[in-house]
Amino acid sequence: MLGNIGPAELIIIISVLIAIFGKKKTGEITRSASEATRELKRARKEALEVFEELKKALDESASAEKPQKAETASVETGGSKEKLEVRGGEGSA
Repeated sequence: MLGNIGPAELIIIISVLIAIFGKKKTGEITRSASEATRELKRARKEALEVFEELKKALDESASAEKPQKAETASVETGGSKEKLEVRGGEGSA
């Protein structure tokens, strides 16, 4: 957003700020604005790092939970055939 401001525009903006607020207050405003900009950049970087960690964790858990094949068996009980679906894997007996 502020990347398109050239030196001439910046001088005009600072001149208007000095005319409105005075030299002392303008210095305070510019310092607080630059501190806020640094803090936003730092917070954005931290948020991106957290999102990347979460993405890696989700990818790892998704790859660990591979779908298992179901086996179908026919069983005769009392003259009728029934199909049973059996899933293998951890925790199944």
